[in-house]
Amino acid sequence: MGEPQGSDVGEPQGSDVGGPQGSRSKTDYFQKYNLHENVGVINEAKSKFEILLMIFHIILRHGMTGAFVENMLQFFNEICGQQIIPATKYLFNQIFTPSLPVNFHYFCTKCNMYLGERQTFIKSVIECPTCKAKCNVKNVDRSNFFTTMPLVDQIEKILQKPGIKIISNHSASSNYCDIRDGNLFKKLCDPGQPLNDKDAICLNF
Repeated sequence: MGEPQGSDVGEPQGSDVGGPQGSRSKTDYFQKYNLHENVGVINEAKSKFEILLMIFHIILRHGMTGAFVENMLQFFNEICGQQIIPATKYLFNQIFTPSLPVNFHYFCTKCNMYLGERQTFIKSVIECPTCKAKCNVKNVDRSNFFTTMPLVDQIEKILQKPGIKIISNHSASSNYCDIRDGNLFKKLCDPGQPLNDKDAICLNF
């Protein structure tokens, strides 16, 4: 009440940074937000791969171009003052290009009804059988999807790695009881036993 039209929190009209009538100078804003203060840009709680995952998420979410990917990587390294992450699009793609087949599953962008796998679609735009919405299943930037990788292929790749030990035990009986928390199973987790390892995989069949 009683203030001139266009005033902002008691400041004269036009008080923007660098404005001819402004009551605040750029120096005032630098001091207010401590813009001269040096900051540590690397959080020790984040690994390099986690940083790459965050960049990868931004790229997928906003559909960025290959040129943007490379500029983003170079920009991050420039801020850090050293090469923290791969600086080229080629190396970046090598990290996130899966060595196993990837299946794309699509669901409706309106009602979330599952539509099926990409290889089953003939047309690029299909109609949702539930809500009749038109869904683009060829453009990942305009569709809802999730990916899966065949479990058999993943297990085979793990077992083929150097240093993997395969221990096969056969039961004399065809009947198994209490396989998860039985006494015999617990003994396999004791020190020096096969399952006393964070990377151990146990398959019961």
